[in-house]
Amino acid sequence: MTEKLRYRAVIGAAALAVGLLQAWDSNALQAGAVAQVLVAVGVALPAAAIVLSTEPGPRLLALIAGALLLTWARVIAPVPMNALHLAIFAPALFVLASRALGPEPTSCDAARTPRPGDPSR
Repeated sequence: MTEKLRYRAVIGAAALAVGLLQAWDSNALQAGAVAQVLVAVGVALPAAAIVLSTEPGPRLLALIAGALLLTWARVIAPVPMNALHLAIFAPALFVLASRALGPEPTSCDAARTPRPGDPSR
């Protein structure tokens, strides 16, 4: 496991843990089975995108899909889940920060980037 993948795995696991704790705090366990599945997928999707994708585009799409799934879960749930959208806050911070910073450099980019003082330029 590379260091970048390990970093993304830690961030993804933290986003998943914070999201699941917030879902628990928002009474998602008292909602129906369909709402519980929507909450679980809505929380896990952005966290998985953080780990599996290096590009900001798929991460942003997963974040939007997760927010839509959480909204749908709130609409169909028989119990109020007032603070459920805070579950998407942790992955949103990472996704939006990575969007502002641009895609992660790959090993191919590092090989093409000329070094200062390199005579082959």
